[in-house]
Amino acid sequence: MSDTAMKGPKPQAPANVKGSTTQSNNDKEGRIDKFESVRPFFENKLSKKDLFKLEGELRKRFPLSKAQQVFKKRIHRRGCAKSSGLSNTQKKAIGLYNLSRTGLLYEDLIPLHNMWNSYMENYLGLRHLKDSNTFGDVTSPNYDETMQQLWKADYHGAYIKVSKSTCPSLVGVEGILVFETRNMLKLLGKDNILRNIPKMSCEFKLRLGDYELSFLGKNFMVRSSDRSIKKLKGMRQISLFSFN
Repeated sequence: MSDTAMKGPKPQAPANVKGSTTQSNNDKEGRIDKFESVRPFFENKLSKKDLFKLEGELRKRFPLSKAQQVFKKRIHRRGCAKSSGLSNTQKKAIGLYNLSRTGLLYEDLIPLHNMWNSYMENYLGLRHLKDSNTFGDVTSPNYDETMQQLWKADYHGAYIKVSKSTCPSLVGVEGILVFETRNMLKLLGKDNILRNIPKMSCEFKLRLGDYELSFLGKNFMVRSSDRSIKKLKGMRQISLFSFN
């Protein structure tokens, strides 16, 4: 039996591979023909080394056209697995935002409150502002910057008290801020009860070192995550806080 019969027929390339190869050869021949027509121009402009490199690039074989390569990349990107976190709807569905009215202990949050005080002292540079006696001074050149910092600050761990409210039963409610939403502050009191306080109808006070700050909840009707990246604009920052 002949060697050809033993080896069997040669495997045939798929039609799409043949087509791409033929197209590649035709493209290469077309590029070379065009190059030969302008070769005298390049010989006058380029060195022999650069001319050799250019001719070598034109003789390369490209199995896919540029449009096909772009399409292939798009398909590959679409097929990549995306690592994304939970959406807000999913977080609500599993109860991530639901905090029980009871179950948390005030004493357990005291370290968080101490950490918040240290964070604010370093974030605002309270020691420097206190020494220069410019904290809360509207005429100070640093006033606008301080207001921006207070606006963007994270208040989880702050000890907050309701000083005024359209709902009399809320006046005097105080505690450590456990969770903040766009419309609510969730404060854990010393009686270990978690209370939901609406921002819109209340005025709040918080202690910051030797200073007591008052602010209207309606000025903070923004999620803390959004507030940290948004800049406070206009005259609003003048009435954002009052200092005592």
